[in-house]
Amino acid sequence: ESDWKMILPLVVLAIGATLGGLINFPYFSEAAYKASKESHGGFSINLALEHAIEHSIESFHLTEEGIVNMPYTPTWVQLTVAVVSTVLALIALGLAFFVIYGRKPKEATDPDPLQVAPLIKYPWAFFATLPLDTLFIKGFVERLFNPLSDWIAMRVDWDFWHDFVHNNIIRDTFNTVADFLAKILDPKGVDGVVRGLGNLTMRLSGLLGFIQSGNVGNYALSVFLGVVILVTYVVAVGWLQ
Repeated sequence: ESDWKMILPLVVLAIGATLGGLINFPYFSEAAYKASKESHGGFSINLALEHAIEHSIESFHLTEEGIVNMPYTPTWVQLTVAVVSTVLALIALGLAFFVIYGRKPKEATDPDPLQVAPLIKYPWAFFATLPLDTLFIKGFVERLFNPLSDWIAMRVDWDFWHDFVHNNIIRDTFNTVADFLAKILDPKGVDGVVRGLGNLTMRLSGLLGFIQSGNVGNYALSVFLGVVILVTYVVAVGWLQ
């Protein structure tokens, strides 16, 4: 139901996931034979891109010049490793199919394959015998596991993590900071600054209101005094220089 904008990237990724592992696939050619013979003196399966990009890395140039000693990487397939890993993979696939997944339940009431698998069931069934089972319950579960789990649940999780960390550290710290912001900083700090600026503006406007008397003589006197102050300042600055 998706359009091509969604399908096309998925197709590209699928192609890369399917064929990406073949990039360094072993190849057989005369050049491969010569390369393997020069490298270790015998025929083997050469890897195509094992050293394809080494010359783009500065450390390989330094290795060729003898400045840096990089670990040597073979350019041919290590047959022992390949055979052992392939055999182990086939054995694992066979065990998974014939022992477990080849007999997967068909109905909800069928037992789990892991419960009936002989390689899994019988070794552990030995520990289900009455003496060992009783020893496990009495010795491990009741004396070690239950007290430890109870201590972790009640003391670590509840008393420490819930009561101390959550209540005392997180909750109480949050409440303290919130109370400080709501009851002190906001009404006395922010509101105080705003109200203070308003009061200052009112006081300055009231002070300037006495100057605005409407008498022309007062205005002329104010202009004369301003000129005197300005001339005095200019003369004083010139004399000091």
